[in-house]
Amino acid sequence: MDSGVLSRLGIVSDEIHPDPEEAFAAARDWGLVAVDLNRVWGGPVTDLDAPGVARLARLCERYALRVVLVGGLAFKGLPVVGRTPGQLVAAEDFAADLALLERTLAIARDLGAPLARVHGFAWSAETPPRRPQGGEVLASDLAAAAAGLRVACERAERYQVALGLENVRACHANSGRNTGALLEAVAHPLLTAVWDPANAYAAGEEDPFPGGYAAVRPHVRHVHLKGVRAMDGGTVWERLSQGAVDCAGQLRALQVDGYEGVVCLETHWRLAGRPAIDASRRCLEDLHAAVAAAGV
Repeated sequence: MDSGVLSRLGIVSDEIHPDPEEAFAAARDWGLVAVDLNRVWGGPVTDLDAPGVARLARLCERYALRVVLVGGLAFKGLPVVGRTPGQLVAAEDFAADLALLERTLAIARDLGAPLARVHGFAWSAETPPRRPQGGEVLASDLAAAAAGLRVACERAERYQVALGLENVRACHANSGRNTGALLEAVAHPLLTAVWDPANAYAAGEEDPFPGGYAAVRPHVRHVHLKGVRAMDGGTVWERLSQGAVDCAGQLRALQVDGYEGVVCLETHWRLAGRPAIDASRRCLEDLHAAVAAAGV
């Protein structure tokens, strides 16, 4: 790594405040250098018009923050189960998600962000239960998801923005193992991994680090960290230092592997009756402690 992880920490802005100006001001006060954008001013970032995007760009410049990831929701709620590759890419709902992806790519381009987020297609209309290693992905579903993501990569080429496939429990790219298999099936240089070990644990992968990470390691372009723990057969979000993921071990492995990207806090956990900024402040303290423990 260059000058260490502490010089490359970021946060998902709405984990501080829905108003990006307030979020950016706090992030800069905390010494962070980057933000991911999911929701701004109370709505999805992809709903912004051109003046809204220009306003965001001015705020980033004012607070000396760079945008790493524009968090669109393309393919997160789009099922592939039972569809052939041809049926998927010809479907109206796929076309609608492709249009959403193009909006995400355009905003990323306009903000100078290197990554536009995509997902690995939904298992079903509802989030599946936690399953061992994230559940078994059928070869036919893997083929359909890969076909859809290849089309997405073709669109990304037009914008010169890479795609960041974030692993989430609701999608076929949920655990490290399932995400790695999908990335290998697509095998396109513009499709990269947004690795979130806590999401992998929530999906049922008991060893997101080191086991899950090993499956995505060659593809990791961006990293999200948060706390999660098992409870009553499922999982709940937790303070980073109290979660099941070995954050220090993960950070140390990233160092060994030469990772030079941003490590982004995505808190999710909340303190009862307190604003999001309070929970994120505590989790950032935990992230600093994990960096120190990792010696990176």
